[in-house]
Amino acid sequence: MKTRMLALNHPVRLAHELDSRQHKNRARLTLAAGPWCWPEPDSELCGYALELRGDEPCDILAGEAALVAVSASACHGALALIRPAHNAPAQGEVATRLVRDARSAWACAQLAIARNLPLLTDTPHDSPGFSILSHDRGCEFRELDGSSFGLGFALSMASTTLGLPTRSDVIASATIDEWGGVGPVDCLEKKLETIASHAPRIKLVLLHRSQCSRELGELASSLGLTLHPVAHLLDALERAFSPAPFEKLIERARMQQQTEPLIDALFRLTLLGNQAQMEWAPVRSFAVHARDSLASECSPHQRIKLEFASEVAARHESNEGSLTIPSADFFESLPHPHRIRMIAHLVQQSADTGTPDFEACRALAMGSLPTSPRDAFPDHLRLMGALGRLLANKQELLEQAYAWQKKSALGWFELWMYDDLTYALSAMYQLSGAMESPECYEETTQLARRGDRLGGKGCFDSEFVVVYRAMALARLGRWDEARQLLEELLRRSNLREKVATRATRWLVYVLKKMADTERAAELVASIDKRIQQQATQPHRTPFHALTRALIDLDDALEARDTLTSQDCLKRIRDRQSQLIDNLLSLNDISTEHAPAFIQRAFPY
Repeated sequence: MKTRMLALNHPVRLAHELDSRQHKNRARLTLAAGPWCWPEPDSELCGYALELRGDEPCDILAGEAALVAVSASACHGALALIRPAHNAPAQGEVATRLVRDARSAWACAQLAIARNLPLLTDTPHDSPGFSILSHDRGCEFRELDGSSFGLGFALSMASTTLGLPTRSDVIASATIDEWGGVGPVDCLEKKLETIASHAPRIKLVLLHRSQCSRELGELASSLGLTLHPVAHLLDALERAFSPAPFEKLIERARMQQQTEPLIDALFRLTLLGNQAQMEWAPVRSFAVHARDSLASECSPHQRIKLEFASEVAARHESNEGSLTIPSADFFESLPHPHRIRMIAHLVQQSADTGTPDFEACRALAMGSLPTSPRDAFPDHLRLMGALGRLLANKQELLEQAYAWQKKSALGWFELWMYDDLTYALSAMYQLSGAMESPECYEETTQLARRGDRLGGKGCFDSEFVVVYRAMALARLGRWDEARQLLEELLRRSNLREKVATRATRWLVYVLKKMADTERAAELVASIDKRIQQQATQPHRTPFHALTRALIDLDDALEARDTLTSQDCLKRIRDRQSQLIDNLLSLNDISTEHAPAFIQRAFPY
């Protein structure tokens, strides 16, 4: 790890160089506030800091958190401290206050806590104290403005109420919305430089996942920092506390007899959460903890909600999970839109995991859709898409699956909701390739261009649409077009990992068809490197290992190597067992023909 140099204006460095009483007092205040600004252990300045302080760094108190700020010109940076109102500031601290966007971010953080962790709202989160610990020369930071403090605010609120300190080596720089969604921020290069030079004890920076680019990661590494991508408050909670606070949250809910609002919050998160934007591993962890801890004291309907939350999160994370269709009285207890949304989840669950039963889900979906597509509301259109995905698992129903996805797409046009077209268009491209139908491919492209002309966001260039369009082109033997699309896609910054791995698998496939084995070998080597890195990150979903197995399966089938193709299929099944077993069972595929079938039918 790179040894960091303290900023020229860091209080400890100034005290060491100028040796004045004023600077020594200022340095003592900074050191007494917490461990963040202490020089790195074993450094000369750390020894000097120990002499000044007369003691080791103090522990962080619950509710305290470090924040990184930059000036309006982005030329100056500072490290600030937030502390709960009941934690008295030290005499002589440089106080600061929230203004404008920072005040709005505080309000959003309060709403995010209330909507995702309702059991924490009994503690007021008003009038915290803020102070500047260390800052660049030339700007005093008498006010804090900006929305980038939002996630830090939410972590401080959770820490205050739980009575648990956050990790001393973590800082967050991300916005938060009222539903707990995390967003990107500006001036990250300057913020990382500020953290490195003013807070040597901070090692991990929580950012929105779209900003954890390779370039920014290299800068962070050169500064002795590690970036961690987050997409939701629950993901940030899991990283900012050690251990994750889920058991503490559940125990608090039980003690305060607030298990019902906690269960409802988890159910709502999985039922209505943005599937493309969520990080599902922490949601799954939280839901499993709640299900196992509260099952014996829950009502039947509450148990259904907890089971739904844990299993749907498992599906989103790794195509796992097992669900049954709830009782009629449970469905009747839900508002009609939520009932339709839940049925869509059940149908998608059946498609990806084999549970609930295929025919039962098919009948449930068909019985829940309006007779005329013009009577469909948005949740009906989502259910049509889920039904199309279910039917696509049976090879003899591919045309029906395509028809349902087309019906869903046309419904979004009817409702003028062009931004919601991307799921249907992605599925139509995937089915065009599976059926090797140039006609369906061209029809899908016409719909995508129409949506694009009408202002639909991402209809033609969203990452999921592009990767499935390229997959279809590869299936149709249009190698040059597929290669161009995939190369351009992989050059995008902030590409989701699951999209990047799919694009890499298909680009390798296309390159080998085009006899560009050198470029294909480079991509395979990059996959192998990421597999080695992920071996030390057990919390990460192993997309790269799955991609490597799919690439090896392509090669084995091309070489007509039966034994290797069976071994590759086993590796794929090890990572996607329920999906693979479901596909083979629904289509009555023999062991001998299973590898070639999975190569054609694997939907991702």
